[in-house]
Amino acid sequence: MFYLLYEFWLNAFEAGESWAASFSFLNILQYTTFRAVMACIFAFTLTLIIGPKLILKLISLKAGQPIRSAEEVHKLAELHEKKIGTPTMGGLIIILTLLSSVLLFARLDNPYIQIIMFVTLSLAALGFVDDYTKVKSKKSDGVSSKVKLAWQFVTALIAAYFLYSNASTNTYELVGQQISISEICFPLLKTPLFDLGIGSIVFFIIIIVGASNAVNLTDGLDGLATGCTLSTAFAYAIIAYVAGHFSIGNEYLNIPYNPLCAEVAVLLLALMGACCGFLWFNAY
Repeated sequence: MFYLLYEFWLNAFEAGESWAASFSFLNILQYTTFRAVMACIFAFTLTLIIGPKLILKLISLKAGQPIRSAEEVHKLAELHEKKIGTPTMGGLIIILTLLSSVLLFARLDNPYIQIIMFVTLSLAALGFVDDYTKVKSKKSDGVSSKVKLAWQFVTALIAAYFLYSNASTNTYELVGQQISISEICFPLLKTPLFDLGIGSIVFFIIIIVGASNAVNLTDGLDGLATGCTLSTAFAYAIIAYVAGHFSIGNEYLNIPYNPLCAEVAVLLLALMGACCGFLWFNAY
């Protein structure tokens, strides 16, 4: 939304409209770094605002977290017994604030933003259905593993095919040569190691499904999934920013360059802000 405001101002400025000169400060909205930082601050603040209200609402709906019995996990049940009644579906806080921040500060015409949000919302929907099933049945068993894997696989397949078939996301530049997204590279090396070809779609599917299950497996312990997501988002925000700036990534580090990659940093910093706010409520 704010980038559209920048484009509106820029068109008016170039057209010589008198009011545009007074709003020259809007020029700062074009910079990825500014919008990324603002996205992080906004998501963090919004999480602190809506967090208590949403948690109270979940408590009133009796959306407590089902705990596995001692017959299932033996002595581990003693460690988790204090979590009985803890509201589940708290990830809604992260999703709502992330979505709000992305809508405000990211460029929605960017294909990377589009496909990442598609995967995020699709897998968040799976998580919601899983949690809702647990709450409704009052058992720790949610959606079956087969259904989960099928949902994850279809989501990953759509995303992988989009990245591979879309010209704007498939093409990169490495030291003056054009390469495909299917070519595996390593920083500092001037040539790709090898080309997976259409097999890269399978590679992407493994990454997406694996990452989704990694979050699912770490979820349930206070702050663990959120903490891991926070550090991972920070690392990939740096990678995305570098890959989207020719002078930094391509000229000095030999990292494949695509100018559209930098916008992903806005989304990832929004995720970081949401995670930091969520940890305030999710920590032990």
